[in-house]
Amino acid sequence: MTECLFDGCEKPAHADGCGYCARHASKEKMTNALQEVFEKELLIYISGKIYSLMHGKYGDDLQVGPDDIILCLHFNENDYNWIAEKLSEKKSLLSIEEFVFPDLFFVLYDPGKANGYLFKILSIFDDVVFKDCVFYHDIIRLSKVTYTNCVFKWCIDFSCFTDFHSYIVDFYDCIFCERVELVSGVFSGVRFDGGSFRKGMYIEDVEFELPVFIGANDYDFFYLSIKDSRFKKEVSLNGSQFGAGLLVDNVIFDGWFEARDSVMGDFDIKDANFNKFIDISGGCFDSFAVSHVAFFGYFSMESSRVISDRAVFYYASFSGHASFRGSKFFGGLDLDRADFSGEANFLGVDADGGNIKNTTRETYRLIKHSFDKIGNHLEANKFFAKEMDKYREEVSGNKSLPLWDRAVFHINKNASDFGQNYLLPLVWLVYFSSVFYFLYWVHDYEKWLETPQKFTCGASGYYANINCFASKFTPFKQFLVPGMEFLSLIFYVIFAILIWQTVVALKRHTRR
Repeated sequence: MTECLFDGCEKPAHADGCGYCARHASKEKMTNALQEVFEKELLIYISGKIYSLMHGKYGDDLQVGPDDIILCLHFNENDYNWIAEKLSEKKSLLSIEEFVFPDLFFVLYDPGKANGYLFKILSIFDDVVFKDCVFYHDIIRLSKVTYTNCVFKWCIDFSCFTDFHSYIVDFYDCIFCERVELVSGVFSGVRFDGGSFRKGMYIEDVEFELPVFIGANDYDFFYLSIKDSRFKKEVSLNGSQFGAGLLVDNVIFDGWFEARDSVMGDFDIKDANFNKFIDISGGCFDSFAVSHVAFFGYFSMESSRVISDRAVFYYASFSGHASFRGSKFFGGLDLDRADFSGEANFLGVDADGGNIKNTTRETYRLIKHSFDKIGNHLEANKFFAKEMDKYREEVSGNKSLPLWDRAVFHINKNASDFGQNYLLPLVWLVYFSSVFYFLYWVHDYEKWLETPQKFTCGASGYYANINCFASKFTPFKQFLVPGMEFLSLIFYVIFAILIWQTVVALKRHTRR
């Protein structure tokens, strides 16, 4: 006889199972005949377990066998109550027992019919474990149940549990093929430790009295939406994947929140309070938006990356220490509406992805101020230059400002990048020195700048008059070249500006 095609199963394949036994036939392959075989095998498994436990106490006085228990479970609710009563007497023994269902495919389950009695019996046990099982229906309602490495092919809606705080349900590394919804209620016994949520998890109007995300294992969310809820304990989502992103809307976190080393699509937090620390360090985000959020504890976003859009903190209040150390905002950063009451650490931050158009001037000013506040003037100077460059962009487009005001910013930008590049003024100094030397050589050998008459003040000619004016400029008078005093004066002023730019740039690279 052919064995079941399920990996590791040695049971014979059923004739109607298309190569699978009754335990492992999928919903598409399940027939009425297979369902009857499945229920029979399940009854045998449960009754054998119950019989062994009861026989341990009553011995030969039990006067019932496994087959009798099967009949009681399947047909007679009164006998079921008697078995439950007997099992309750043996609670001290059962408390250390773990009723484990091995790899099964639960295609049909109706708590209102015969097999509903099976799971009422199981509620006697302290912990019922479903391991490597596949469910084509809602979760089985037991007072304490654990699902380990199970697959759920049906939408899991916890809102149908009107008294769910009396249940304890643990999910370890399970796969949810459809939506998982927790809506309207107070939950204290639902816990997830890892798992894959292929159609997302949606939480709304819920209060969690105990941790719901244990966090020992990674999570893989298509999407996680949390609205109008409250978490009284910690939330741990470290190392998780959020394909479409994370949405938090009108939520209070009384415990800490951490999602370190996570990968997210959209990170969208609005109207939320984080009463303790939040740690999203090492994360990678497609977009990042925080709106009307209060961070009362430590905020850590170190070594993170925002890939696409500008990261926006809109009316975000940081009461404690905030750290953005080493983070990269390739699409830019907007802190215009952010309020920092405590210290902020921006060391090693890339705030614009190499393009100042991505980031606001106020953001550069705020980062510069944070470095000045702690005495790190070298880093502050870098963001001062970016702030001035951003201001240069703004005044360039403002035609109402005087031309000279706009020219000053352009000269500072091109001369030394607002004091951040000491090589740039040296290059310009060499360039203008070369030009001056060329003009001096032409004047000296070709005499093309000579006036028709011998040069004297008051001589006729425009060039002679401006040379006369330049010769009276006392600070540079002794350096002026006879016959080209005006050009000499212009070049010496340029040289003085470039030397000053070099000194300032060197000072900003060594200032303490």
